[in-house]
Amino acid sequence: MMAQKGDERSGSVLLEMLLVIILGSTLGVIMALASSYFVLGVGALGKLRSTAPAYLPEALQALSPFTPLLTLLLAAGAVLLVRRLFSITRWHGPADSILAAHQSGNTLDVKAGLGSTLAAFLSAGGGASVGQYGPLVHFGATVGALVAKLGRTRVRADTFLGCGVAAAISAGFNAPLAGMVFAHEAILRHYSWRSIAPISIASIASSATAQHFFGGAVVFSVEPVPFALIEVMPFVLIAGPLAGLTAVAFLHSVRSVARWAPKSGLGPERNILLAALLCGLLGMAVPEVLGLGTGVVNDAINGQFALGTLVVLLLAKLAASALCLGLGFYGGILSPALFVGASLGAGFAAALTGFGFEVAAPVLTIAAMVAVGGAVIGAPIAAILIALEMTGSYPYAVAALLTVTLAALVSQRLFGLSFFDRQLMDRDINIQAGRQTIALQEQTVGPLVTEAYLALPPDTPVAEALTAMGDAGVTECYVLSTEGMLTGKANLHQLLGANDAQRTLYTVMSRDMLVLESTQSLLEAMEAITDFVGESVPVCEPSPGEGGPGRFLGAVAEGDLFAAYLSVTRSVYHLEHS
Repeated sequence: MMAQKGDERSGSVLLEMLLVIILGSTLGVIMALASSYFVLGVGALGKLRSTAPAYLPEALQALSPFTPLLTLLLAAGAVLLVRRLFSITRWHGPADSILAAHQSGNTLDVKAGLGSTLAAFLSAGGGASVGQYGPLVHFGATVGALVAKLGRTRVRADTFLGCGVAAAISAGFNAPLAGMVFAHEAILRHYSWRSIAPISIASIASSATAQHFFGGAVVFSVEPVPFALIEVMPFVLIAGPLAGLTAVAFLHSVRSVARWAPKSGLGPERNILLAALLCGLLGMAVPEVLGLGTGVVNDAINGQFALGTLVVLLLAKLAASALCLGLGFYGGILSPALFVGASLGAGFAAALTGFGFEVAAPVLTIAAMVAVGGAVIGAPIAAILIALEMTGSYPYAVAALLTVTLAALVSQRLFGLSFFDRQLMDRDINIQAGRQTIALQEQTVGPLVTEAYLALPPDTPVAEALTAMGDAGVTECYVLSTEGMLTGKANLHQLLGANDAQRTLYTVMSRDMLVLESTQSLLEAMEAITDFVGESVPVCEPSPGEGGPGRFLGAVAEGDLFAAYLSVTRSVYHLEHS
């Protein structure tokens, strides 16, 4: 018998391992193809945008300087069309992926996700100052959620999301380690042995597929230069806080414009056209800030710009990104942050060189670049691994470790949260509170309501009420009107203390009592009953106005509330530790 059980257990383990391998590999290949074609498509549109003036007829050559403005206006029109076709009221991105990974249902709006990804492709390809990795991350999570819904396997839904996210980052940066860590650090926010295996497989499969079919070239070309860590350490320690302050300025600029947009009274259509107009005019003066800016970052890493140019690039990119992301274009925030960070690092290195210091400029540029990026997206460990896999240099990664951690500390102190977490906070969702709190907020009191209570009309004599309570085996009763509305509550102590046994419940009952609404969350209910004393709590429909609670639905026992709370706590613990 024991041997049979052992064989069954071994078979179950082998089946689960096979499922994990198939799941991870499949999602890895899907996302490698999707991410690679997305990146290649954006690059092709960018090349077309830059070479378009050469193909204009001679009569239209006068319009060549206005190409940035015209392409952005075309992109704005295309984005508005996508917004209408997909019925999108707000763009969906990594913040929604994070929330889905923390919810029991792991629900993602597939239609909105696909529409947002298409809008990001058109925005980046049209020259808007947005990134491509945020949309790819959410697209990966959306694909994972769709596979989870169709597959119905024993693998948890949040693991599917993590596989898609890791594969997107792995293919985008050719960085499988960073992809795996980013999925856990920024999206899932926990590590467990059940999720690490499939997510790692997805990340590696994505990188391998991208390398095989598309060459697997890294996004940023870096030729590591030899340097002594002790010599660059003082400058790296200064660059860390500078990167943190720059990240905070970047985040606040984007959020300030985004907060102003709905108050402007222009509406989504005019706001995005305003973004195209302003960013287009800025791009006519500083064309380097348009689009992803990957080539500009590579030039900055390789020391191709003077200090004055780098300052202009940094400030112009801040302005362009705030306008595009804040006024209606959609895209990622990481690529603009990396651009800003590279400009900062290269500028800092150029300033030090001007003062007579000998510094390894690429080291400072890479370190500041990933520090700003890591602080903005709230994934410092993944940012360090991107530096490692991008350069193939351990000393570079160590230098980045110093800047990234210091920048994250400054950003956390001054901004408080990552960009994605703050987006959720704007929707009254505190992801920092943890998965347990979110699960408690998801579950409402309504399903816990029972009919194990005693309800009597207000004109019931006290003596009759005492008899009814004795027969029902309870020590309290609810007083309901003929319309089913809760008017009061009476307990055994009140009834026994009545001087005249012929008095009615209406004259004895308590009107000031704790009442829960059926739509209240389990977390709110647990907070409400902190000082509660009694057998059960009445539950009513949501209040129709300011006239008190709605129709009485039933009661919920204090013990049932605690049992539901413990059930949620255990399930979250099991998810995060198994």
